[in-house]
Formats: sequence, C-alpha cells, structure tokens
Amino acid sequence: MNPHIENALKCLENANYAGYFEEMDKVEIPKHLKTTHEEHRGRFMAGKESHNFAQQLRIFAKEVDKSLFNDRNGAEEADSQENHSYSPPSLPYFDKIIVPLSIVFLVYSVYLLLTTPLYCSQSNTYYQKISLLVIDKQQKPLGGLEVNLAGSTESGKFSNKTYNFRVEEGLDTLRFNIKVLGVDTSYVVPNNGRKQESFQLDLEENELKEIEKRFKYFIEEGQDSSGRIARFSIIIVDRSHYWTAHNTTSIYNAEINGMQQDICSFILSKYSLLHRIWLREGVIAVGNACQEPYGPERNSKIAYERAKTLADCFANIYNKRNIFLLNLGQHKEIKTDNIDIQRSILIVGILAKQEGVNKNEALYDAFKKLETMPFDIDNFHNVDAKEKRFKAMELYP
Repeated sequence: MNPHIENALKCLENANYAGYFEEMDKVEIPKHLKTTHEEHRGRFMAGKESHNFAQQLRIFAKEVDKSLFNDRNGAEEADSQENHSYSPPSLPYFDKIIVPLSIVFLVYSVYLLLTTPLYCSQSNTYYQKISLLVIDKQQKPLGGLEVNLAGSTESGKFSNKTYNFRVEEGLDTLRFNIKVLGVDTSYVVPNNGRKQESFQLDLEENELKEIEKRFKYFIEEGQDSSGRIARFSIIIVDRSHYWTAHNTTSIYNAEINGMQQDICSFILSKYSLLHRIWLREGVIAVGNACQEPYGPERNSKIAYERAKTLADCFANIYNKRNIFLLNLGQHKEIKTDNIDIQRSILIVGILAKQEGVNKNEALYDAFKKLETMPFDIDNFHNVDAKEKRFKAMELYP
C-alpha cells in the first residue's frame, strides 16, 4: 500500500480529518478520482461531514491505492517488454561541477520552502500562515485548550500564547475547533490573511479552573439496540455536595459542616457554564436515593421529586421538549462506609444525537462504558440490567 495512503487511514482511525487530507495531498491521485477527492475536501472545510464520512474517506483512499497499483503494474509490464539496455554516458568533471551545483540548488530550494507559501504539486494547493489567540471575557489569554483548524497541518494543546497554523490559501472563512471541558466548540470567522485573530470565549479563566476542580464529568457515546448513537456529558455536579437525606430540594456541603443550600441557586448562579458547554441539545435530570430505611417504593418517590427539582431549575433555559426526567430509584443495599455517594447530584447533557435514537438505551450504554463512576448504575432499583435500559425515564411534565 502507498505509505501516504496508509498514514491517511491511520489518521481516520483517530478522527483526524485534517491529517487525512494532508497525507492524501502527497499522493498523485488519478485524474478520474480527483473530482471526488475535492468534493470530500469541500464538505470537510464547510463542516458538512455526514455520520459515515470517515467510512466514505476510507473506501475512497483504498480505491485510489488500487488504481495506483494497477497503473504501476501496467508501467512495469511495458518496461519489461523493452529488451535494449541503457548505459548512462560518462560525465566529465562530475565531482568538480555537478555535485557542487546540486548542493547549491538544494540549499536554495530549502530557502524558498521556508520563505514562501507552500506549494503542493499534486493538489495545486498553496498554504498561508495565520495565528490565533484565545482569550476569556476578561481579555486574558486562555491556555491548556486543545485547538485545531479545519484544513490545517497543525493542531495540539497549547499554553497561554498565540497559536500558529498553516492553512489552505484562498479560503473565505476559517473554522476553528476549540475543546473546552471535553466538548468541541466550533467558530467560523472571515479569513483575514496573516492578521492575528483573537477568539473570545464566554467564560472566565478562574471559572474554568473552578469547574475542572469541583466537577467530575465524562463525555461518552452510547448506542441503542438499533445501532443509533447519542453523545452525552455525564456530570457529577460537585464532588463535595450531595442531596440532603430525605429532602428533595436542598443539598448539603460535606466540606463545610453539612451547610445546606437550594439546589437551583447553587447550579445556575455558581456554575452557569454548565448549560453553555455541557447541555447543548437538552438535559436529563437524574433523581436518585441511597439505601435509606424507608424502602424502595417510598425512596423511588423521593428520587422522582429530586429529578423534578433539577428539571425545574432548567425550565427557563430549555424548551420543555428538551428536558427529561430519569428516576433511578433507591440504591440497593450494599456494604459501604459512605452512602452519601449514592445521593450524588447527577445531570446528563445531550451533546449530539442521531435522528430516531432511543435516548434511554443509548444513555444506559454510555453509563456502562464508564469505569470510574463512584457507583454501579445497575445497583439502583429502577434500572433493568437485563433489558439494558432504565425503567423510569420520561419527558418533563
């Protein structure tokens, strides 16, 4: 297999579309396939990738490799039919003239490569250098973010400094993907050439650090029984706060002598970043109860009211059709030194979903993929482990 095509396929395994196109641009793509290649590039640059885009690129790359293989074999067969041999003429003064001139030409070529836009003969593509600075709403540079530019040859995690990229020249707009709290956020802006662009994210650096310190979150995909997929953000709201025992509206802080406060004011005032980053297409409010002495039936009602309380907090932010209640019920009795964990405050954000996906089954599958949750989701009474779904998930009433 062509080594560049092999590298392009490895890029697809890591969902690195920019790396795929960079490697494919190094391949002399047959004329009858160039149009398809440019169509793929156009869809990627416009951000219009379909759910099976990676599969389409993989099939196309293999088709290119097969065509190159056939062309190469045909050329070798034609050469083998020529029976005359070729002897290169002797070159006088080879060591004294040709070699020095070759070295000078090589040095000059490197100089041109470093001082002019990159030119790729296979794809007839020029590249330009641009720079990017990400700032917060206090105009402070933000570091520790993963930033990549569609069609660029560089990406990675950067500190508080300007990010430099090479991008295809002639584009009217640029599409940056910035990963914040595990979630990709896209920004499309006009292409102003080499001028530095500053992107302001609607958050503060201190707030971002506080979120990362106080929250435990998981970004995970789940699949329903029909193979459709949804992507979720599963959030333990605060690792030191739990539902107050037998209460459905307040939480207590285990670090400050059990101080109690209203759950809505806690979530919406202190951590407004929740609904801006993690709850993009909707929210699933989770209600749960620990192995308290009242029994599964009564504790299931407590768990439901807790889910309802959480849902009420978001009723003024989301359309009710995008709010769901998940009642896990009571945790089954197990031997433990800390039942507070069973009353952890859980919120699930819907980041993306395929049309027609069964969110109940997909969310259960996402939960089961997580190996670092503080409890096993199957240990709650309203979970049907055999059917791989939740017994009590409904639309916000």
